[in-house]
Amino acid sequence: MRAKPFLCAIFACVAFLFIGCGVDNFVYLYPVKQILHSPSADDFNNYYEFRTTDDDNASNASDYFRGFEIYYRIYNSDTIRAQDVSDISTWNTNNPTTVFNYISTTKKYVRMNAAGRIGSYPLIFGTSTDRDVKIRLIDYGIESAAINVGGTGLGTPLRTKNEGTQTDSFTFGEIASTDSDVTYSTSGETTKFYVQAYVFAYGYDTVYKPIYSSAFGLGTITITN
Repeated sequence: MRAKPFLCAIFACVAFLFIGCGVDNFVYLYPVKQILHSPSADDFNNYYEFRTTDDDNASNASDYFRGFEIYYRIYNSDTIRAQDVSDISTWNTNNPTTVFNYISTTKKYVRMNAAGRIGSYPLIFGTSTDRDVKIRLIDYGIESAAINVGGTGLGTPLRTKNEGTQTDSFTFGEIASTDSDVTYSTSGETTKFYVQAYVFAYGYDTVYKPIYSSAFGLGTITITN
């Protein structure tokens, strides 16, 4: 009969370990799921457009959901870009909860900023209603480079050229092969760059640790210098 207190102690320890390991701290954020436009190389169609998942996130994780972040990388080799996209797709399928770290650390993607959002996080603030987001990285005719969220302009899209710095004001119209956000290959293009981007739902968990959804690919914008 003395075994009962011993078993109770074991169960208590196991329960404590689960709580201590943060099992009960898991918060799920819904990734973007609808692309409205896939970029193409011609200037008129050379932009990103997608619909947010504010409704799902606000309904199911209102205390933790904050909005959306976009991460990008610039390539001068479409072959290398395509291989990275394949690698990211595989990781996103097999390890969706860690794909943000894979993209930002292993593949060295960096955060996109905007002239009207410098010093503010996230890039796209969360609401309770889904919105359409259009991003044009470079000017086209009378349409200027801009990030537009549900009819509200966030200003010109900006690059993060220096790791860890979010106040850079470099635009996507001034790309150099030595920039830190560029994967440059000597066998690639000399006057053409490919900008691959991903969007994440962003927020905090119950202990205020930043969390990200799985990745949603926005496609590739082509920039010719």
